[in-house]
Amino acid sequence: YKYIQVTIDHYEELRELWSVTYGITLRESDQKKNINSYLERNPGISFCCKNHEDKIIGVCLCGHDGSKGYIRHLAVTEKYQRQGIGKKLISRCLDELSKSGINKCTIFIDSDNRDGINFWRNNNWSIRTDLVTMSRSV
Repeated sequence: YKYIQVTIDHYEELRELWSVTYGITLRESDQKKNINSYLERNPGISFCCKNHEDKIIGVCLCGHDGSKGYIRHLAVTEKYQRQGIGKKLISRCLDELSKSGINKCTIFIDSDNRDGINFWRNNNWSIRTDLVTMSRSV
């Protein structure tokens, strides 16, 4: 497999993968213009994996606010799951965060996504019970 940095040129393939991946909820913030802005603000820290046919089979978007990192929309095509692709994508993102001086990373998971929660727990991530997430439209 080939691991490369995500660019906006990958958007259509990424959107297709996200739309068929259980546990990923696509929102307005996932429109092409918004993903483009996200990638421009966070260059070089989001990665995708391509198979031998040059098709994207995994992706992990990553960014930071200057002090904390955030992973969003980790997805691996079902056929390629349980081969370590997700772990490698996460590792590449975390390595780039570390190079930027970021030493803590967060991911938001839908509370009913048991498979997702188990995946992250099995990869040494901890559930935060000291926070409540709130949001508001502006």
